[in-house]
Amino acid sequence: RRLEGYPADSMEIYVGMGANLVLSSEEAINLNSNGVHVDGDVYIPGFDRNTSGYTKILNGLILQWTIATIQQDAGFVTVTLPIVFPNQRLAVFATPYYLSGVGGSTHTHFTAQIAGSNQGVVTVYARTSSGGTPNYNARCTVFAIGY
Repeated sequence: RRLEGYPADSMEIYVGMGANLVLSSEEAINLNSNGVHVDGDVYIPGFDRNTSGYTKILNGLILQWTIATIQQDAGFVTVTLPIVFPNQRLAVFATPYYLSGVGGSTHTHFTAQIAGSNQGVVTVYARTSSGGTPNYNARCTVFAIGY
């Protein structure tokens, strides 16, 4: 069927886990005991494009992102992810989140930690370049990988 927003020669293939592949006629898909191999670009429609969101990749890997704010002088925050990882959190990263005209995060360093058994939360710590707790609200983007 014709898919809006994709090349005219594209087709959609249902592959399980609630996901579809969209391939053009110049791309090839090979199924074998090692999984799926696709030659060319693969479009996975429907990922969440909000400030907080997630996407599930065909191999079961889940990518999540959100914005966290560490309150002035708190030093850390427990962040609830958009969804709970059904099996395991593998990695989490935190990077400064800058807004035009909003100060405070320019010299802030963030560390993210996976701890505890709750697969839906991570902890993010903030420190200034001198090692102290920020005396301002520090914002960061949190990116988590799991399955």
